[in-house]
Amino acid sequence: PLELGISEAFKVAESLGYFSELASKLERKRDSLCEALFAAGMDPIIPKGGYFLMADTSKIEVDYSSDKSIPRDVLVNKWLTETIGVTGIPTSGFYSKENMHLSDNMLRYAYCKTDEEIA
Repeated sequence: PLELGISEAFKVAESLGYFSELASKLERKRDSLCEALFAAGMDPIIPKGGYFLMADTSKIEVDYSSDKSIPRDVLVNKWLTETIGVTGIPTSGFYSKENMHLSDNMLRYAYCKTDEEIA
């Protein structure tokens, strides 16, 4: 019975245009976030779907020579949060210690937020 109910809910949602409306809404939010990230000196990798995007922060200069134990992505994120008011998700936590360097220049951003949070 549960599967039949879910199936019907999906049919109704489709007939009301829910999925195309959601896709358009998320695309608009993604594009707005990308504009903000470009303005902040980052190069976003624009996904075709989902709720997150990655941004290359290699153009942002942050001095981290004093403490190499803190990953660069964490320091860049801290600086962006405190200086510009843009907070991402450091990706170094997703990597093993030996591969953590691969995340040095990447931050993850969610665009499944309110327009006010993205602006």
